[in-house]
Amino acid sequence: YPLCALAVSALDLGCHSVSVTLQKGSFVRLRPQTAEFIDIANPRVVLERQLRNFSALTKGDTIMINYNRKTFLIDIMDVATRSGPTDAISIVETDVEVDFAAPLDYVEPPKPEPKPAVQPVVSGGGGASSAAPVAAPKAEDKKAKKRSLNLQSSRRSADTRA
Repeated sequence: YPLCALAVSALDLGCHSVSVTLQKGSFVRLRPQTAEFIDIANPRVVLERQLRNFSALTKGDTIMINYNRKTFLIDIMDVATRSGPTDAISIVETDVEVDFAAPLDYVEPPKPEPKPAVQPVVSGGGGASSAAPVAAPKAEDKKAKKRSLNLQSSRRSADTRA
């Protein structure tokens, strides 16, 4: 009964509905309103499952996604069909390419300040110069370099086997 009353009162307020046929979508650009959405384990999979509850997407709308007892708001920034940009698309039984814009509350992390280059130190006496000591490469750097070399060598051996 409450839903019927709501529907009747909406009609009384002058709301109207129009039936249109939408083209199948091929592209949508989404913007989460919080960066928390992109921190979940696999936002694309979550979104794919949740979008099954929708039959159409309209540019400028905001949809609600529920996941792990949290509600995420996602803005529909752009939609397009194979023939180009449009205002609304059907997403029923179609593959849609999804692009994410930066979340509304996203703040880019500050860039680390570059380390000053090591300058040679000139001694005052005999004209001989000596460079300031240079730090030895960290063990982590050596491991990373070794891993990348191992990957390259395994690719080479795989290429020679093929």
